[in-house]
Amino acid sequence: MPRTTVAVDDSIAKRISTLAKRFNLVISSFSSEALSVAGDLLEMGMMPRDLKKLMVAMKIASFVDPVILPMDLFESLVTKACMCGEPCIEKLDEEVALWGKRVGSIIKGYYEGDIESLIETVSKASKVFALKEVSVDKIAPNTMEIKLVGAGRSEITTRITYTFIKNLFEELGYNVSLNSMGVGVIKFTVEGKRTNRQNI
Repeated sequence: MPRTTVAVDDSIAKRISTLAKRFNLVISSFSSEALSVAGDLLEMGMMPRDLKKLMVAMKIASFVDPVILPMDLFESLVTKACMCGEPCIEKLDEEVALWGKRVGSIIKGYYEGDIESLIETVSKASKVFALKEVSVDKIAPNTMEIKLVGAGRSEITTRITYTFIKNLFEELGYNVSLNSMGVGVIKFTVEGKRTNRQNI
């Protein structure tokens, strides 16, 4: 294996050395693996620093015990839950709204960084979600236009996805306005309210 010298800050070198000893790793193989992961991230369009934000998103998700379901199963469950018509759809919508607020509250309590950069990182990693595309366009200093493609395969799942997202952003202190919604596609604008606590 060819040898290459890589210059890093002293604090990083000390940290890597300490971690390598703790986990009984050879620094060269650890470094090689870390650089390989960094290369994989770059190929996905992400910077290595995005991995930290992705880890934060995963930690936030762990607070609500998410279950991964195939999209077809999710669609089937929602369709069956709504068989009694509009009253059932309204109840489901209310439940989803509460969950959106709950997740927004968890984000506020756990993550004090820039919410916009967290959203942009999640959008870069959207390949791992059921969503086909998450695009974020910053249209003003505290305003983003977000487009979700693959946000459901029916009118009802698209609607409840928007309900969840709208309530999440409102809990985070954003005003949310729907630009357009069709089966599986949602386009909306979020505008941050100026408060002392927010970093937007």
